[in-house]
Amino acid sequence: MNDSKVEDQSGVPSSLSFFRELPAIAQLSSVSNVAMFRSAPADWMIVVADIKDSTSAVSSGKYKEVNMAAGCIVAAVLNATSSRDVPFVFGGDGASLLIPEQFLAVTKQALISTKNMIWQEFGLEMRVGLVPISDVRKQNFDVLVARFEFSQDNNVALFRGGGIEYAESLVKDTRTCEQYLVHESEAKGPPNMEGLSCRWEPLTARHGAMLCILVSPRSAGLKEQSNTLSHVIETITRISGGNLNSCSPVSEDNMHFHWPPRGLVMEAKVTRGRKSFVKRYVEIIVSSFIQLILERFDLRGGNYNPPVYRKELRTNSDYCRLDDSLRMILDCTTKQIEQIEHVLASLHAQDKIDYGCFQTQEALMTCLVDDLGAHRHLHFIDGSDGGFWSAANDLKQRRINR
Repeated sequence: MNDSKVEDQSGVPSSLSFFRELPAIAQLSSVSNVAMFRSAPADWMIVVADIKDSTSAVSSGKYKEVNMAAGCIVAAVLNATSSRDVPFVFGGDGASLLIPEQFLAVTKQALISTKNMIWQEFGLEMRVGLVPISDVRKQNFDVLVARFEFSQDNNVALFRGGGIEYAESLVKDTRTCEQYLVHESEAKGPPNMEGLSCRWEPLTARHGAMLCILVSPRSAGLKEQSNTLSHVIETITRISGGNLNSCSPVSEDNMHFHWPPRGLVMEAKVTRGRKSFVKRYVEIIVSSFIQLILERFDLRGGNYNPPVYRKELRTNSDYCRLDDSLRMILDCTTKQIEQIEHVLASLHAQDKIDYGCFQTQEALMTCLVDDLGAHRHLHFIDGSDGGFWSAANDLKQRRINR
């Protein structure tokens, strides 16, 4: 970390506006610029959440439920804190967030209630942990944060510094996990999942296949990591035709809204709160039918303007992420996949990266709609049939076989 030129805020008092005041990154190529990152405040906490035994969940065809569970964590914490200034990254089978000390109590309750709900509704066991950033820094890691802006007021975090991956290891390692895991089972009530939805059909690949890519730089130094990330992103962009958007998994051609939505039951389960499942199911049946009519005829209803919403949805789709590892899901031709994998294999052979890839025919979309009238909505993209989880397994296997 000594080669970092990141502005150090490790001793600065916590600020609820920390994330909002970060300079905005609008291009993925900027993630290699450490000057765009800031150290997270010293008294903040890292929230780590994922599904235990994801292998069984994926094998039993529950990966969409796994994705929804990750979305639930993000929605629950944002709603519990009543803040959209909480930095987070959606990981597919989990999520990572940063919270100030002021939000610790409500976040803990949100995590407990979400963990209980996911078990009750889907039979999936969530692992949730809280790791002080100060513990991470004691081991010479850091949590460096940047703000990626899709459009005005639609942001996700980018994490570097090794702190997020180290926090995940603390929560998963049997030697350290008891210190950080959230064990309490009593929740004061159901989690608030307002805004979370699952109504669009899976996105079918237009060019050949959806390629999930996971890249982890091997160097411990930020400068070397930046050079590697820059090379990977620039090369994949060139292979994509000079613009990553041309390989976006979300396009006008593969966005389809059917009725009743395939994810209707899942959405009703997680968003029902204190209502009965039947009552919430009927509410979504009605609202989704209205949405179908508006979509079919491009009619505006209240704040819902179908052509505008679809365009914004494509802009606000989160298909490239950074949480110490670079995650991308791209709609690629067979030739592009071969070229990308060749580049990654070459860098792996040079000990510059570890990487994993996974191909599938569809991408899954989980939506978080904050305020349609204010055009605030985000859409998390992952591959079907295991997606980023499968790419992570491929990466782990390559590490074992080194």
